[in-house]
Amino acid sequence: MKFLIAFAIASLLMVFIQIINTLRRKPRTTEEKVSEFGTTDASTPSADSQLQPTPEEQPPPMCGLSSMCKLDCTVEDLKEEPDYYEDEELDDYRGRASDAYTAAEVEQFEEVLTTMRPDEVHGWLRSLQLRGVALPDALKDEAYMIVSEQAEKP
Repeated sequence: MKFLIAFAIASLLMVFIQIINTLRRKPRTTEEKVSEFGTTDASTPSADSQLQPTPEEQPPPMCGLSSMCKLDCTVEDLKEEPDYYEDEELDDYRGRASDAYTAAEVEQFEEVLTTMRPDEVHGWLRSLQLRGVALPDALKDEAYMIVSEQAEKP
């Protein structure tokens, strides 16, 4: 019985933290979401060309969690070749929108995310972005929490 009460309290605490984090984030436009998470609408092939800033106004590139991420990503990071985290099969989802994954496909991403070390998640997200693979919406909060915890570590 004590275990169930402890589990219920822990679950409520996690839900409360997610609600607080959601309320603290500023609402983003669709264009911001597209540029941050590397998603494109398959029906508009020129979406990338519309979002490309000129060189003098080029914002600092991010790992895919830009407005949320506190880690420093540099221009050189996006020019490098992507690292693979035993996730080559995820390249099959290149160009797919982050909200267009089935439950089984989300499970493939989740398996990679949950089996890697927390300090590898930021690099993995950057790798996905370099490869043109959007992280499923269902996993963005979890990835954000992991990256945030790592950013706060000294």
